[in-house]
Amino acid sequence: MNIELRSEILACSLIIEETINRLLLIELGIFDKPSPTRLFGDKGKINFQNKIDLLFDLEVLEKDENANLELLMNFRNKFMHIIKYDSFTSVINSLDNGIVNRFRKFAVDNHFSTENDYLNAFRNLYETNVETIKSKSEHKLKKVTEKHKSASLQIDVIVRLFEFVTQMFVELIEAADESDNLELKMHVRKYWNDFTQNGFRADMESLKSIYENDELWKKFLR
Repeated sequence: MNIELRSEILACSLIIEETINRLLLIELGIFDKPSPTRLFGDKGKINFQNKIDLLFDLEVLEKDENANLELLMNFRNKFMHIIKYDSFTSVINSLDNGIVNRFRKFAVDNHFSTENDYLNAFRNLYETNVETIKSKSEHKLKKVTEKHKSASLQIDVIVRLFEFVTQMFVELIEAADESDNLELKMHVRKYWNDFTQNGFRADMESLKSIYENDELWKKFLR
């Protein structure tokens, strides 16, 4: 049964499946959930082929990258599900020429005739797939991190601006309260109430009245 070979094929396949799962979660923006998702957890109903097809549809994987993953899983399925396939030679003899020629591209130093040559080609295929997934994951995580930093910066600026405007109006209200101009007091209070409810979309007429009042600004800036 060649348990040693089957074990290596299985181990490589499990690592590829786990890293593909991780890449897909990163792409979908659900990689930081504290518990497994229903679709992508241990009991998920999306199989490996569905996952790499989805990554291809999302334009995460190129056509040749998708084909390389399918090629590795082709060997995995033969070794794991059909007992008569206990060597690379037996599997290769069952494949069509197109798949064999694709696999031949991973031959080390163009050696592609013995069982050991096939094993080395498979290991090369595996390492190529791992590097592809690693590169895609790192690139996406970098973009997510940069986007998060940018959003945090924008939020910080808005918060600081809101705090500044709030403090300014507290001082304007105090200055207006010292004035005998009832209309001015009304405009300041009206704009403040409007601002607290609607933010920076507050009533511009009230703002204009406040801005043009020299008495208020003299008290505010003294």
